[in-house]
Amino acid sequence: MKNLYNAEYNGLFTRIDLIQPHPEALKRDIIKKGSIEKIPKNKFIVSPGDTNRYCYFIIEGFVRLYRDHETKKQKEVTTWFLHTGDFMIQQDGFYFGEKSPEYLQATEDTVCIKLHYDDLRSLCKKHPMFTDTYIYLTQLYYYQLTQRDALKAYTAKEKYQHLLKNHPYIVQKAQSSHIASYFGISETYYSKIKNGRL
Repeated sequence: MKNLYNAEYNGLFTRIDLIQPHPEALKRDIIKKGSIEKIPKNKFIVSPGDTNRYCYFIIEGFVRLYRDHETKKQKEVTTWFLHTGDFMIQQDGFYFGEKSPEYLQATEDTVCIKLHYDDLRSLCKKHPMFTDTYIYLTQLYYYQLTQRDALKAYTAKEKYQHLLKNHPYIVQKAQSSHIASYFGISETYYSKIKNGRL
């Protein structure tokens, strides 16, 4: 059996215990059903057309979410970034078993705990309290999604200031071209904002 106190799982358990304390039996079952996945830099975790029914907890690393967008200005549109301590799903596949319209790509070497949708449902049936945790995390995911959507009304400079204040890791880790893509502006224009020339 995997060691319950394996350091790779400690971050996950600390994260969910902030929601509510979870018993050791539940944590043991999470370890039994989960697996560790090491994702090399630049590898795609999900690509368009894939059906991915896994939930990931990022132990360490950085991931970009983006879509193809063939226009004269942009070939790709970045939709978000995830890093250490975040939960990650491709929602079309995870919730509905549908094909993904987007890419999830590790932009640095990334290590995740991986849990299949069916195993997560099984854990909820065996440990009813885990259903509350799952519901809370789902609500949090959609709250964060609506907060990101609200940024569409901001100017590029306001978006940059928001990232600096609330998600500084993105400015530190993401490529300038990817942040510019997220803002919907050119990399040159983003550079001017970042360097205080606007």
